Amino acid sequence: MPVQNKRSKNNALTIPLERGIDIDALMSGKVTEFEVDSQIDSYMKDLQLDQEGKTYFDNLCKTEYILNNDDDPDDKDDDTSFFQKQRKLMTNLTTDGGVKKLIKKEGVGSVASENARITVHYNGFLEDLDEPFDSTRFRNKPLVFSLGKGAVIWGLELGIKSMKKSEVARFLIDSNYAYGDMGCPPRIPAKACILFEVELIDFSNTSALDEYEDLDEQQKRGLSCDRIVKVTSTINKDGNELYIQGSYKKAIKKYMTAINVAESSTAKNEEEEKRITAVYIKSYHNMAQCHLKLGNFGKAIGAGRKVLEWNPNYPKALYICGKGYRHCGEFSRARKCLESAYTLSPKSKDIHNEIKLLDKAEKEYHAAERLMCQKMMSQ
Repeated sequence: MPVQNKRSKNNALTIPLERGIDIDALMSGKVTEFEVDSQIDSYMKDLQLDQEGKTYFDNLCKTEYILNNDDDPDDKDDDTSFFQKQRKLMTNLTTDGGVKKLIKKEGVGSVASENARITVHYNGFLEDLDEPFDSTRFRNKPLVFSLGKGAVIWGLELGIKSMKKSEVARFLIDSNYAYGDMGCPPRIPAKACILFEVELIDFSNTSALDEYEDLDEQQKRGLSCDRIVKVTSTINKDGNELYIQGSYKKAIKKYMTAINVAESSTAKNEEEEKRITAVYIKSYHNMAQCHLKLGNFGKAIGAGRKVLEWNPNYPKALYICGKGYRHCGEFSRARKCLESAYTLSPKSKDIHNEIKLLDKAEKEYHAAERLMCQKMMSQ
């Protein structure tokens, strides 16, 4: 049976057969055997290559080659190169003009700080070449690195330091801020000027965490309480940003990291014990909130109960446990938690609304229970 398409219109896989189908036999209800083509392995390899090629060209399109799509229709000077046109529109980031910048999309908040952990997408172009010599979008994987570590060329680092979150900007970088007089053969020629288009996806001030991760286990155990609190505070802030973005699973990992860091410490007195305990409470509470958002009610209860081990009168943890128990159908436990939370925080609208939802859930449950009993009795 000839095969014209390996995928049908709805993208379902089409398997080639050794022989054609007898439609009359099939419609009459007779047993019909289908024999798969012996060359199926060859077809599947072709299909795999087709899909790999599709991924390749999909990623290629994501680079959005700016050199082909950014010409000014009013500029009739065909002798002016794209780099020269961009240079006229840019402002200097350095006094000698070695690094220039053009903002294509405004960002939000403050600029990245020294030693911040950076996440960017970029395309890097050489003059007179239509395709990038380097592109994270082509690889479909953003670059994550820390400023001040020499992870990227100096001119690009200076440019990224001037950016805000979600900003898209272009940087024209002379050779003395890029790959120098020698270049980087074979891709980068000598004294090459480079243009980068960069999107700053995110950054976090995680230098404290970087320093912590560079330590061995013995050094970690010997850290002061101040250092531990500083590191965990940085991690929790990263988790909070992920929570705001709706990346709850990633946020949970951050909060778990903060807990692991706290567990590596040894409190020397009662005051330090209180400070470390505060880290546990904050981290487990944040984790419980994420589990609620994900609908992982059992895990939300588990994290909430961890908080209550350190502080039995923490109303937010009681509220989380109450809500989790309601979703799990454990109404008596839910009511006990919510009533305790209400006593501690009677003005909380969240607690008040959750009690209403519990009342409704219990009422519906008992009504369904009575209806089931009536049906059983009538049989």
